[in-house]
Amino acid sequence: MGFDWTKADHAQFDTAVELLLEAQHDNGWETFAPDGRGGDGGIDFLARRASSLTIYQLKYYPDGFKSSTQSRKRAVRESFLKALEHGPSVWVLVVPAKLTVPEREYVLGLKAQAGSAKLRAIKILDLPKLTKRELDVLSWTAQGKTAWEVSVILGMSEKTVNFHLG
Repeated sequence: MGFDWTKADHAQFDTAVELLLEAQHDNGWETFAPDGRGGDGGIDFLARRASSLTIYQLKYYPDGFKSSTQSRKRAVRESFLKALEHGPSVWVLVVPAKLTVPEREYVLGLKAQAGSAKLRAIKILDLPKLTKRELDVLSWTAQGKTAWEVSVILGMSEKTVNFHLG
């Protein structure tokens, strides 16, 4: 059974996405998740390697933009413009629901507002379907546990833990 992103609460969403991004960027990337949603200068998570800077903006919109469409679009745009001040090469919007075609077009259309910024791409993260076990492994690993320690805690082999970590 997969993790249902639309049923996660805001804190679960933020934590799960940060764990996923940490795992995705574990090989030679500097990663950082500022503490303080709303006052983060347009950055909810960043990943930097050499001259590449990717800024992730997490928006807990389980129903896409359907509720309060204009205010959600405005919030996304404001976060995007704040993020541009940091000079990202890629900006990624992360939401717990699949966006509709018009919502996707709106987000991707923000690139036209980048002006002379060095922004190469805007992406929308389609969240992968994770099992509860995979999330458990990521959660313990994020708390600093070794693969061996996680295997003992969860009652699985160290090889299985490493498999889940990719």
